[in-house]
Amino acid sequence: MKLLIVEDEEIERIALLQILSQSHAEWEFCLAENGKQGIDAVKGWEPDVILMDIKMPLIDGLEASERILREHPFIKIIIVSSYDTFDYAQKALRIGVKDYLLKPSKQKEIIHTVEKVVLEAAEEKRDREKELVLTQRVEAMLPFVESDIVTQLIFDYVHAIHLEESLKLVEVDETVHFYMLVLRLDGGTKEERAAGFNVIKAALKSRNKCWFGPFSGSQAPIILFYSEQQASYRSHAYQCTQHIFDSLKPGNVEATVGIGRMVMNLEEVRTSYYEALRASGKAFQKKRISFYTELIEKEDDGASMWVEIEQNIMEQFYLGNEDQIRSLLANWMEQQAASQTACEEIQQKLIDLFAIMKRYLEEIGYSYTKSFPLMPLLTYRHLKAELNQSLDHLFLFLEQNSQKHESEIAYKVKKYIKDHFTKKDMSLDTLAEAFQLTPQYISKIFKEQCEISYIDFLTKCRIKHAKKLMEGQKSLKEIAYLVGYQDPNYFSRVFKRTCQMSPSQYKRSLIVSKR
Repeated sequence: MKLLIVEDEEIERIALLQILSQSHAEWEFCLAENGKQGIDAVKGWEPDVILMDIKMPLIDGLEASERILREHPFIKIIIVSSYDTFDYAQKALRIGVKDYLLKPSKQKEIIHTVEKVVLEAAEEKRDREKELVLTQRVEAMLPFVESDIVTQLIFDYVHAIHLEESLKLVEVDETVHFYMLVLRLDGGTKEERAAGFNVIKAALKSRNKCWFGPFSGSQAPIILFYSEQQASYRSHAYQCTQHIFDSLKPGNVEATVGIGRMVMNLEEVRTSYYEALRASGKAFQKKRISFYTELIEKEDDGASMWVEIEQNIMEQFYLGNEDQIRSLLANWMEQQAASQTACEEIQQKLIDLFAIMKRYLEEIGYSYTKSFPLMPLLTYRHLKAELNQSLDHLFLFLEQNSQKHESEIAYKVKKYIKDHFTKKDMSLDTLAEAFQLTPQYISKIFKEQCEISYIDFLTKCRIKHAKKLMEGQKSLKEIAYLVGYQDPNYFSRVFKRTCQMSPSQYKRSLIVSKR
């Protein structure tokens, strides 16, 4: 610990130094002859504790203490004075002085008082250091938290309680709006695309408030934050996409971007995501950037109706409702035949639909290669036959792949969580990386196969282990860290929600039951 002695009387100054240095050789000392020197010493030396005389030339001890504590509130100050008046003591307490030594004091009393204040300063310093480490850990975890939030918002796979708690760790200004951007990287090797994604992520985050979802299947969902105080939504989106293209060095990897409409709150970003996904298909076919608003502006009433039907189909596809998809498409085909819509126009919409479904499958971990036929289909009968055949092929593929792997994957994920639940980072992204699958796919099959969300199962494992640790002598803060929580307060909230009592109440109940 570092102690500064501020005393204008040399004899008193040296006496204090000798008393304290002889009793605690491990302490470091610095001396100052008046309040001004004391203030200057604090700036360069940053002591933990100061012993301050009151009556000194230039700047007295109380004024010096007030100035120091204004800039350095963590420093502990002990007033050392021969003035035993209520006014001095009252003012010293008001400005935040920690203790008061009256001259002359016995050597034992001086040592005891300083030891007490030094101990308090050391404990607070340790707490601040722990808090700093915790803050740094949380900051390091933020990219994983953000990615997890994006996954939850657009795929709705994880329990709402987890989303609520995750959002507490990140800053969300209630005055901003949001829109989704789907980034796709093509060309180059898998490693080159991954490197390109990291460059783009760093560039975009340095200029814009945004959350990146996981990079999977050569594409990633991105939530952009937009304030009406900025340029127009369209200009803002163009600036963001320009940052993306500028950050990619000329090479094998090329970026395309689809942009959804702006929404007012985070609950609606899923709609913007599907819009961005659809727009990204157009971007891939024709140009590097495609706005969903451009697509619907160019479409007539019939096309607008198709947009709504297409969105409903994708919702059902996401839920795995084959019958609903077949019914929606069959009804739509009948409407097109009744209104004598051109076959090439119908075919193009079906090509676009299957392209979107194919890209969605890539995003959740499947490798599906079949597209809707590009060869011209000249009659409604041919279109209907090809549509049914394409749907048969698609759902047979999904049935064969899901039945073959999902049960085994769910078992392995469950075992992995049991073996690693004490790790600080046990997000969906961590599991996805461990099993080389997408976060949303893992979350979906875990919930379906185990009948519990991954986060609820992870919480169950952690709380069970925490209860076991509470039977020992470890503090609740230690236990929170040992079972995988970065924030002891978050651990307490989760424990109380799960067990209907706080951790301290549970620990007291254990003590009572042992009596």
